[in-house]
Amino acid sequence: MAGVLSASEPPVITITVDRPDAVYACGEEARLAIAVKDSRGGLLTTGQVVVTLDNFGTNRIFAATHDLAKPQPFLWSGTLREPGFLRCGASLRGGGAKPAVFGIGFSPSAIRLGSGGPPADFDAFWRGEIERLDREVPLDPRMERLDVPEPSGAEAFRVSFATFNGKRVYGFLTLPKDTAKGPFPVRITVPWAGPGAYGPEMKAEDTNVITLTLNVHDYEPGPDAASNRKKYDAQSRRYAEEVKGIRLKSSYENHRYAGYTDRTEYFYHDALLGMRRGILWLLRRPEADQRRVGYCGRSQGGGIGLMLVALTPGVTRALLCQPALVDLQAYKQGRRAGWPCLIERARPADRARVEKTAAYYDAGHFASRLMTCEVRVIIGFADDTCPPPCVYAAYNAIQAPKSILHDVGVPHSDPPSFQQNQAWVLEAPVPVQEPQKKAFK
Repeated sequence: MAGVLSASEPPVITITVDRPDAVYACGEEARLAIAVKDSRGGLLTTGQVVVTLDNFGTNRIFAATHDLAKPQPFLWSGTLREPGFLRCGASLRGGGAKPAVFGIGFSPSAIRLGSGGPPADFDAFWRGEIERLDREVPLDPRMERLDVPEPSGAEAFRVSFATFNGKRVYGFLTLPKDTAKGPFPVRITVPWAGPGAYGPEMKAEDTNVITLTLNVHDYEPGPDAASNRKKYDAQSRRYAEEVKGIRLKSSYENHRYAGYTDRTEYFYHDALLGMRRGILWLLRRPEADQRRVGYCGRSQGGGIGLMLVALTPGVTRALLCQPALVDLQAYKQGRRAGWPCLIERARPADRARVEKTAAYYDAGHFASRLMTCEVRVIIGFADDTCPPPCVYAAYNAIQAPKSILHDVGVPHSDPPSFQQNQAWVLEAPVPVQEPQKKAFK
């Protein structure tokens, strides 16, 4: 019977909108319907659902509590007058069901970065850091052959490259064994936030593809998931004292704020520049087909991808899913920034200096430097970690050929669309072009 649940059947909150693509022009009215159902699809008739609507930020548009004994679905209609996204949140009072989030876009192609653009010396800073690394630190590439299951048409290696402060960037490389079939397309990836890759990603097609996976962490990965996690935890403890007093959701976030008051000491500085030189090392190898050099990354890997593609000549296509590290000064437009929300979570005494650092690590500022690499972005309309207005602001800054895929109702996750589109980055040869006219040659 509808409205009756067993202890093992939690209610499900559903949110729908009257336009399947959930995109409207500013001033157009959107109609939302919210209902709470049991596991069999019947409407729940007891309890209360709390509904809020905002702009993925500080602009609270609506808040109400709806008694489930009254008619469902609960309806709301309204609009945004300025480009942005409306976020609808719904939860059961007292808990008992997973809260629901739904995003609706209003003229999203007109959303701009909260910062208004990069600092005047943005290009000069990164060009100078690239030159300084090459001048001060030898590349020192290292390759260690790894055992792979037989039969396998590819060889696997643990690789590493030197970067600033005595650190190394670590990763995994696979090379097809039958070199007579080369040169081979190249697929590059950086993992999402967490311990990182602990081994090479071996796929059936890797007999004809070179793959390079690079971690942001400065510890040697592997040999298994449990060992890698222990190293990640140890790194977090190492940074714990430095980040004390920063508003973290989890102690595992420590490294993401380490050194955040100085643009040359921030955690991602050394990793980013080390990864860049590792990619260039690979592209100089005779096995690499420079007409097909693809990048795939999700979340942290998506934001880092925007940076790397801008900094590194030679990438021909990039797939960026729910990219992090974008629109870090979104608060200036009343929105919440993308992960890791550097400025919002800074210690009050640090905020002014952190804001200066954030300007050099906003992936949206790198996006505006993309001129030739074809980019495809996947955006989750219900993403609370990398909010859709922030992602769209970065996407709109891209100057290169581009497309964006809307995952309506999808939260921060590993969506099927990411896997389905990965073949695209290596789909067809792209003519080798002159280095794009940007500051990071």
